[in-house]
Amino acid sequence: MNLLISKLAKGDEEKSIFVKRLITTWYFFILPFVILIFIKLYSTSIYEAVLVSDWSIASFIIYGQLITQITASSISLKKVKNHGLEFYVTKRIVFGLTFNILTYALMSLKPNYYLGTLQIILFIYANLRFFGDNISLYDLQKEASN
Repeated sequence: MNLLISKLAKGDEEKSIFVKRLITTWYFFILPFVILIFIKLYSTSIYEAVLVSDWSIASFIIYGQLITQITASSISLKKVKNHGLEFYVTKRIVFGLTFNILTYALMSLKPNYYLGTLQIILFIYANLRFFGDNISLYDLQKEASN
C-alpha cells in the first residue's frame, strides 16, 4: 500500500497525507460492502455473488461521495480558470450514477450473468474514478493556492 501511496504522491509529502486520508475514507464506505460480498460468497456460490445488486449500490455510494467532494471543493477552485467543473460533475452524474441506477433496476427485474459482470466492471471503474478524481481535485486545489 505504501508503494501505491508513494507513486500517487510523486514525492509530495502533503499529497501523500491526502492520499492516506483518501484511502481511509474509502475503507469506511467500502468495508460494509466487502463484508456483504464475503457473506454472500460464503453462503452461496461465486455466480450468486455476481448476481447481487449490491455492486451497483456500492458504486452509487462511491459516485455520491465523489460528487459531494467535487462540489465541496469547487468553492476553493474559483481561482482556477477553465477547470470545467460543471462538465466534470455532469459526467459523473450521467455516466456514474445513472448507469449504476439503471443496472441496479435491471438486476432487480431480471438478474443475469451479463448484467452482473457489467455491474462489477462499473464498480471497479467507480473505485478508480474515486481515487483519480480526488487526486485531480487535490492538484487543482494546490494550483489554486499558488
